[in-house]
Amino acid sequence: MPLNDTFYHLALYLPPEIWSRVFMIVVHDGWFLRSSITPCVSLGHVCRYWRSVVLNDAKLWSRIDSFTTTPWYDSQLERSRNLPLRCRVKGDITGLSQLESDRIMKAMDHASRLHSFTFSIFALHHPNFLQATPILKRLYNTPFPVMKRLTLDICTAAFTHSPDLLLNLPKQNFPELRQLHVRYDTLIFSWTLPIFTGLQSLRLDTKAENLPVCTFGSFLDALERMPLLERMHFNWTCETLEEPETVDPSRVVSLPHLQSIHLRAAVLRECVNLISHIRYPQETIKIRFRFQAEGDENENRWYNEGEISTYLVTPLACALQSSFLSNSLNPSASSTTSHSRSPTWSCVHPHPSGEDTRKRRSGNVPIPSLHFTYEVQVDHDLRMDDVRKRSLSILPLSDLQSIALDHELPTEVFKMLADLPHLNIIALMGNSCCGFFRYLDSEYKFTQDETNIDAGANSSATLANAPLFPSLTALSLENTIFEPRSAFVVSAECQIRTDHILGFLRLRKDTLGLPIQRIRFTRCLGGLSSSFMEDVEALVPDVHWDGISVPICTIYDNNPLYWSSDEEDDDDFE
Repeated sequence: MPLNDTFYHLALYLPPEIWSRVFMIVVHDGWFLRSSITPCVSLGHVCRYWRSVVLNDAKLWSRIDSFTTTPWYDSQLERSRNLPLRCRVKGDITGLSQLESDRIMKAMDHASRLHSFTFSIFALHHPNFLQATPILKRLYNTPFPVMKRLTLDICTAAFTHSPDLLLNLPKQNFPELRQLHVRYDTLIFSWTLPIFTGLQSLRLDTKAENLPVCTFGSFLDALERMPLLERMHFNWTCETLEEPETVDPSRVVSLPHLQSIHLRAAVLRECVNLISHIRYPQETIKIRFRFQAEGDENENRWYNEGEISTYLVTPLACALQSSFLSNSLNPSASSTTSHSRSPTWSCVHPHPSGEDTRKRRSGNVPIPSLHFTYEVQVDHDLRMDDVRKRSLSILPLSDLQSIALDHELPTEVFKMLADLPHLNIIALMGNSCCGFFRYLDSEYKFTQDETNIDAGANSSATLANAPLFPSLTALSLENTIFEPRSAFVVSAECQIRTDHILGFLRLRKDTLGLPIQRIRFTRCLGGLSSSFMEDVEALVPDVHWDGISVPICTIYDNNPLYWSSDEEDDDDFE
């Protein structure tokens, strides 16, 4: 029997329990696709055996995300039997049709077994929103005894004035609710609402202009009623928590299960107030917040460096130090920024290779216990370079073990990093490589013959006192432009000379006795070659090159190169 036939025969007659597990994966993947046909229907039309497996497994039919085809929709409700239902309404720019609205209402007739309900629509016209109104009324007036998760994601950006949405869901109608995610422009709520009690995940996203007056003390009271909270995500566009000065500075809310915080507030002090009154768990936690830069403007509408230090970075550093960094032995962080023209973001987040790094660590090296992220929204009237220059150098990162950078930083930052005693991994992307090797050249004076180091005053002093980056063992270079070998190649603004890399590697191995153990070249451009890699392999035990070395002239067209930096998953509401 041919191999393909053998595989087909064995696969076809696998036990139904195995096929049910496989089909569950297919259904789960189909949950995220925009298709009017549920995967169960497609699977049931392959062969009789598969059809019998699909029809006899009610779990496969318990996820409903298509309300456009009556026969299949009715079949799902019937074949799911009495199992908990997971319904998701994903509307497009046309909003909901009346027929779809009626079918959603029919699903809500099964309120006693609705386990999760996601209602996400883009209401382009007011009639579309009116069609959603009966669904919202049903949510507010119907008991859902087993519902664990509720998501309301309603976009009314096209409206001149959005109708207010009151978040007054009765707690008695949602006794088992653990995850509440609401995004709406004119959301009205109070932190005294009983619906917040006992939540494990809370996400609120609103423009906040119409929020009623709420004190910071009321907010802390609400957090105390959520001792099981694992994730909280708040996004509002103006200060919403008033009278923080009335709260006792020693008051601390214990959240022992907290895993992640994501805050987007109008001003820094609101973020600082919040994180300063929370007792965090000892294990890893991800903290991320974004805020408008604040401070006094001078006559040229630019913030000067002193104002940034006073109004922006210093309070942030103090908050990090006093709130949670002081309890962490080995924080792991990196600094990145996206390349959008306006606004610009600067952030610190976990090193991307952290998981692999943990597996390779020796037993006597402690694993980082804390990862954190911060972002600063920079408008036109704030110099991004000033923020970059001040932020990393002032944060309390004395125990930093790994760092990733994706934008050019001033020499002061690399000078600060060079003195960190435990920094063993540096990942450089794009123009950050230029600043790194420019700093090394200023200290070591690399020559062009790739063999010698000019031991001038600076390098001699450096070698005599203490080596730079004393614990560095791993280096990653990504999306980096190297010095071109051909004179006919158009020169880019920021290039790395290969002789500088070899000089640094040779210095670490032969002169300092601190060799680099691992180096990575990923999606690098310009002057890399096989002969260069052979020279690197003679100095570093573990070398990886993806083989990509695109001539700069093929992609560089008198425009600077911008590398995309994707947002973290927390930016996606669903």
